[in-house]
Formats: sequence, C-alpha cells, structure tokens
Amino acid sequence: MVSATETVTWQAVLDALRSGEYSQTTGAMCRIGAETYEDEGKIREYAEFCPLGVINDLAGADWELHGTNDEACDQNGETHLPDTDILEQLGLNQKVTEEELKSPYGTSMAFYYEGEVDRYAAIAYMNDYLGFTFSQTADEIERLGWHSE
Repeated sequence: MVSATETVTWQAVLDALRSGEYSQTTGAMCRIGAETYEDEGKIREYAEFCPLGVINDLAGADWELHGTNDEACDQNGETHLPDTDILEQLGLNQKVTEEELKSPYGTSMAFYYEGEVDRYAAIAYMNDYLGFTFSQTADEIERLGWHSE
C-alpha cells in the first residue's frame, strides 16, 4: 500500500473545503471524466470530490479512472477511503461520541449506522446523506472540535 505522500493538517483541510477550488460529488472520493461542450464539440476534463477525496487529494493522491464508470481510485486502488496514515494523522479513525452524532440540523447518524461510527464515516454521511456543502462540513468539523485535537 502506498502511504500518504504529504502530511495533511486540519487547517489545510478546512481551507480547501471553503476555497471553492473543489467541485463536490457523493458516493466516491473522486469522480473524473470528460464531457463534450455542446456548443463547441470540445472535450473538457473534470474532477469532483467528496470531503474525504479533498483530504486524499491534499495528501497527494494520484487519481486514475476506476473501471467503466466515472469513479476514480487513488494509488492504492481505493475509491471510498483515504489511506489509513491520513485517517490517523487527522484522528478520523476515532469513534464519534453519542453527543457528536447529533447535528444542529436535527439529524442523527446513530440510527443509520446502528452503533459506533468512525469520524470518517460521519463526514461521508454528512456529504452523501445529509447533503452538507463543503462549507457546512467544515463548520461541523469545527463545531465538533475535531480540528483542534
């Protein structure tokens, strides 16, 4: 397994999520592909990320198309989770407390996961099921205090 090539800080993650430089997607860390401009017939490449994909991208992930759909995989062949080294750097492999599971938006992840939840899964849930924007995800990470540990 290829380890993270860059050390990732919470400040870099929060800045990237709020930067407007990343397009957002759900269901995979990264989606890549090409579209044809309707008016010009030209091809343009695109990439879209979930918050975990932004984290992996900051660590220097080398993305490539995975299979026949638009999901991209990183250098480890992973499409849904950053490298374990990155998860450990940011404390995303820690369990979410019961109190942390309750969001200010009135939704609880405890029911969905039926028990213990890792922080990385909570971030994926915010993105994929609650429809949080990158900025809302960054706000929630700060509200929970994960960025300061």
